[in-house]
Amino acid sequence: MSKTHEHTKNDVIGKKQARKPSLTAWICLGLTFAVVVAIDLIFLLPHGQAEPPRISLSETFWDFGRTPQHSRVSHTFWIRNVGGDTLRIIRVKSG
Repeated sequence: MSKTHEHTKNDVIGKKQARKPSLTAWICLGLTFAVVVAIDLIFLLPHGQAEPPRISLSETFWDFGRTPQHSRVSHTFWIRNVGGDTLRIIRVKSG
């Protein structure tokens, strides 16, 4: 064999290892990607978004006690939106 075609076993293994990324390289690549995504989320998302709607009730339960049959009773529940966005009440159910 000529000197230009002589290869040792270590040369062949070294070339194979150079072509295949190591586990450490993949971990570094993954961490770099995670950091870039985190920075994008922190700086590119709009800040100061309004809070979601949040309901506040004056009370959640009212007991009318004993009432005569066929009598009409009523009570007012005060409902407030203490959040930052529009509160939509879609369904009301009496007990």
